Amino acid sequence: MNNPLNRLKYLPWLLLLQVAALTTAIAGAVDILLMLGLIQLDQAGVFSLASVRSPLFDLALSLLIFAAAAGVGALGVVLMERFFSQIVIENSVLWAFVPCLGVTLFLFSQLPVPRLLVGISYPQLIGLVLGIFLKGKRSYRRF
Repeated sequence: MNNPLNRLKYLPWLLLLQVAALTTAIAGAVDILLMLGLIQLDQAGVFSLASVRSPLFDLALSLLIFAAAAGVGALGVVLMERFFSQIVIENSVLWAFVPCLGVTLFLFSQLPVPRLLVGISYPQLIGLVLGIFLKGKRSYRRF
């Protein structure tokens, strides 16, 4: 009997983890710089996050976090296309990239650094999958 999980052994896991780590490093650096910039604006009195708390602001922030997660997923696929050309992008590779990116984002979320948009939660995981497959859809190499 053929084992359907046998294909998992032949996926490029190490390369996918490298792409995920690079993606998380880039997105995390941008997120940390964005958060530090907001903190500086708040301390200077130009912009206060506490004064704009409203249900509409919370909805906009939630949508922004979802869109940022989709952007992180798309960034991972772009990095995979550009710098890791030895990876043949297929449906199974994209599905294997989701937990790799999830693990690296979880590890990033455990760091004691200020962050706003990059992390791991259920809506962000859905955004990651959406971003990975929207960007990776045109990259399938069919044989």
